[in-house]
This record gives sequence, structure tokens and C-alpha cells, in this order.
Amino acid sequence: MPLGSQIAAAALLLFTAREALAARPADLCAAKKQRAAGTFSQCRLKAEGDFSRTGDPARRASALSRCGTTLARAFQAAEDRYSCSHPPLLPTVDGFMATASDQIATYLRTGSPLPGAGFCGPGTRFDDPSRQCLPNGTCGNGVLEASEDCEVDWASGTVTSRGDTCSTVGFEAGTLKCASGCAYDTSGCRYRVCGDSFTDPPEQCDDGNLASGDGCDSNCNMEDLDGDGIGVGDNCPSIPNSDQADSDVDGHGDACDACPGGNDALDGDADGLPDACDNCQTVANSSQEGPPIGPGFACSKTVFQTSTYFFGNTIGGLDGADLLCQTHADSASLPGTYKAWLSSQTVSAADRLAHATEPYVRVDGQIVAVNWNDLTDGTHLIGMNITETGSDHVGERVWTGTSASGSAISGWTCGSWGTGPGTGAATGVGLAQDATWSEYLYENCYSLRYPIYCIEQ
Repeated sequence: MPLGSQIAAAALLLFTAREALAARPADLCAAKKQRAAGTFSQCRLKAEGDFSRTGDPARRASALSRCGTTLARAFQAAEDRYSCSHPPLLPTVDGFMATASDQIATYLRTGSPLPGAGFCGPGTRFDDPSRQCLPNGTCGNGVLEASEDCEVDWASGTVTSRGDTCSTVGFEAGTLKCASGCAYDTSGCRYRVCGDSFTDPPEQCDDGNLASGDGCDSNCNMEDLDGDGIGVGDNCPSIPNSDQADSDVDGHGDACDACPGGNDALDGDADGLPDACDNCQTVANSSQEGPPIGPGFACSKTVFQTSTYFFGNTIGGLDGADLLCQTHADSASLPGTYKAWLSSQTVSAADRLAHATEPYVRVDGQIVAVNWNDLTDGTHLIGMNITETGSDHVGERVWTGTSASGSAISGWTCGSWGTGPGTGAATGVGLAQDATWSEYLYENCYSLRYPIYCIEQ
């Protein structure tokens, strides 16, 4: 039998037994009111159960109102019959049912046998994470007992202590914690010892050793290694700078500023280079490989025209074209994997090339497009007329067989670049910044030689 039904049934049995033993009108009146109160508790349980299923607050309020009206009428009938005015039980019963309604609704909805906070007995406290009543004095109940050093309320994460610190429990520094057994955890406490890597007052420094000559002497005092008369707080301890000039106010003196004008302390990719002077702030690249301006190779995709010209029918298909691109990139020491901006009769460039979110950049550092969508929208920031060596193919046409959006131009791919029948192919103009960079003229594959575009993947 569910817990709610057991409560109601027990209440009715108790009320009926009391009525049977009653003999005086006042006792009979009280028994009738007790039975009515039991019926009221059943009515309210039913209303809460219905609410847990429907979630309809208006329906719940109406049902509870009917329960109260029925109880009031039963009380009035008992008083009229027995001429009594026994104090009603409604405030007591209704008050209990109201405070426990959430737990009752949860029980009826889930069938959980665990009681709610309103059911915990004297000397206990309801523990929400475990859903059970815990006796006072139990670690984790949120009450700091005499036997405990500290207390953690696991429900809220609040730590209650007696105000102790590492210093008051026999140590000199560190952080005192509360262990799971509500006893002090002193693992984070320590004694002040020069050479332990912790700078505890009155130490000026502590580099983990007792050697001198490394900026922190054997007594854990700062040394003046550069001889400028400043030890503690020297903003450039390796180079004399008695004026302590710091133009960009980044805490690093001008004399040893790694990134003048930028904050030396900001290094998002932890590659040892301040962000303000890092050509790729999101990917560690201490070597700073890349063009003299623009994003570094680590966070951009390089594009170029091949310095070599080819007859369209001798490229060797898409695989041959990709190999030509990779060979040219390797010869110029360009990192990464490269493919040709070419389509065949059956495969488009857009389907076979990676769609990068990084900028597409020429080898001279100029940004052509900020990402793949920008590369294929028909408008470029600058022309793609630079070769892998950095030379300029001014106005030169380039084999593509591809529209500016990356789709294949059917019938104009030099027979898939020499692997099938076909005599003509679409070409683009490398210097162009509009859609003609990829689709400009349709030309003979056997009599003309042009370079191809190569795109890092």
C-alpha cells in the first residue's frame, strides 16, 4: 500500500476507535471532528496527487477548496448534533498537510519511499542530496557539532569552521581545509622555509633553492643582478634600468620589453610570445613561421599560383594537379597539405577541398579571404596572383574549370585535365578580385599553357 494511503488509513482507524470509546456528547463531537479531519487528509492527498499528474494549479485550488468546505460542514454538523464547540482540528491538520504537500506530491509522482524534510523527527535534519533524515552530529548535515573541527553542508557547499587557520593549528602558512570527515585537513599547511618554492612573508622571493646569483639569494631576498641599484620590484632584472621606464605600462621595463607597446604578460597560446607580437595568438607557434605581415602559417591557409605553366591536357587529372601543388609548396618550404583549385567532369572543387574557417593568405602575407565562405562568394580582398616563390603573375590567366563558388563548369575541364575527351577549359584571372578570378574565358587545352591555383587544406 502506498505511503499516503497508509497514513490516511491509520488516521481513520485511530479516529474510529476513539469514537467507539466516547460516551459523552463532547467526546462524540470530538470523535466526529477527528473523523472529518481524517477524511480531509485523504481529500487533500488526492488533490495533491492529481496536481502532480496534471500540473494544473487552478484545478488544485478548486479541489482543496472543496476539501475545506466539506470539513467545515462536517464540523458544523457535529456541533449542531452534539451541541458542542470543541476546538477544530483544521488548523493543525491543514498546517501539516500544507508544509508536507511538496513531499507528498513527489511521493505520489515517483513512488519514492524517502520522506521529505517535514517528516524528520526530533534530533534529526533532512539531507537533500541523500534524501534521508540524518541525526544531528553527522558530518555533512550543516550543523557544526562539538565533536567536529568544521562542517560542510553538502547541499549548499557552505563550509562552517571555528575560525582556525594554518597558523592557529600549529603551522606557519598555507590553506586549512575541511576534510570529508569534518576534521581539519592540514595537507595545504606548511612551515615557512626558504627554498620551498612558496614566497611567505617576510620572504621577498623563493625560487625553490638556496643558491645565490640567480635573482633570489640564500635568504630568500631579491638580488640586484643587473647592478642598477634595484632589487625588489625591478621591472627588468637582467638589464640595468635605474629609471624603471615602462612606456606601455605592462609591468616589463622598456629595457627588456619583449613586445613594445603590448602587454608582455598576455600570452593566450602559451608559446612564450606576447599576444601583441604573436602572428598567431590562438595556436602555439614559437617559431613564428609565416609571411612578414599577416597571420602566421599556424592559423591561416596559404594560397598561390604555381610558378610553372602547363598545357591543360597534360596535368594528369585531379590527382596529378594536387601532386603538382604539393611539389611546388614543398620546394618553397611552405608547410601543410595542398590541393589544386580544379574541378573535373564529375567532382567539383567545392566538394573536394577543405572549407577552412581561418583566413586564406598569399605567401606575401596579404589576406585574400577571411574564410571559405568569403573565398567562394565572388569577391576577394586582393588578387591571387602571387606564386609560391613570391613572384607576381600580373594579369596571367589560370586553369580552373570551376566557377567562383567552387562548382564544376560542365564540359570545360580539359576532359578532366587530360584523363578523358575534351579540348577546352575555363580559366580565371589571378589579379581579379571579382568572380572572374575563377571564370573568365574558355580556352584550348592543347595550345595554351597556364598555371593553376593551389589551396592549403
